[in-house]
Amino acid sequence: MTSLRYTLLLVIITCSAYVFFSSFNVFIPNDIIFSLGFSSTNLIGAITYPFLHISLAHLIGNMALLLALGLVVESKLNWKDYYAIYFISAVFAGVLFVLLTKNIFLAGASAAIGGLLIPACLIDFRKTIAYIVLFFVASTLLLYPISYAISTYYDYSKQTGTQLQEAFNKTLEQKAQVYDNISALDDKFNRGEIDISVYNQTKQDLTEQIQNLTVHEQTVSEQLNRTTAVVSNIEEGKEREEASKPSFFAHIVGSFAGLGYLVIFRRDIVWNSGYQVSRLERWLKKRLTRSTKPD
Repeated sequence: MTSLRYTLLLVIITCSAYVFFSSFNVFIPNDIIFSLGFSSTNLIGAITYPFLHISLAHLIGNMALLLALGLVVESKLNWKDYYAIYFISAVFAGVLFVLLTKNIFLAGASAAIGGLLIPACLIDFRKTIAYIVLFFVASTLLLYPISYAISTYYDYSKQTGTQLQEAFNKTLEQKAQVYDNISALDDKFNRGEIDISVYNQTKQDLTEQIQNLTVHEQTVSEQLNRTTAVVSNIEEGKEREEASKPSFFAHIVGSFAGLGYLVIFRRDIVWNSGYQVSRLERWLKKRLTRSTKPD
């Protein structure tokens, strides 16, 4: 039974990076994507971009594929080969993609994961396809409640933000009214219309109202800022998600980088792949034979 320890380590690191860089929000902010993503203006991103994802859907899809391939490749690859293929594929595909594409930021682990695709197919083609289909269906089903939760959270945050803005405005109006009352009190006192003891007591009461309203204003302001940040984060992330397109070129390059590694360092897997093809042919022939038998 495959342990998945190499794969799970990558999944844990990548998911933790998403949580950390998003600061426990729904999406990673654009400034983080631009500072750690890979582009011609940010070469250090060649190392960091596989740990960035533009959305939860992007993250879940990639991690599901990684788990599917990990179940196959960990049966034959040691940790050195596994991580070498993963990161060499990421860097090679990223560099080639950036050289041929301008004004694009690359983010996501798909190119690195693509490096494991051909090795997985060579090791056990049928299991690879079966696991990919299984994890694809599972991740797709998982995305529906996540998408609903994000949409609900967004609507709730917008509604809460509207209510907090109204409460903030009302507090400002109340403070302005109290300041007007203090000014009117001072005028009456200066005209000698009220006694000093009444003046002092009334002004103390009004000053306490100002202090209480100021504390309330700060509390509401902090809550409003947090809620506004949540709404902005989701709107920014959704806009980025809709504008982003998968790079099939980077995926293909990453896959062939993985194959190149096997050809150079693990020829035994390449030579034994013929057995997998033969098994597939025999399996298909058996299925076809069964399907053509008369009832």
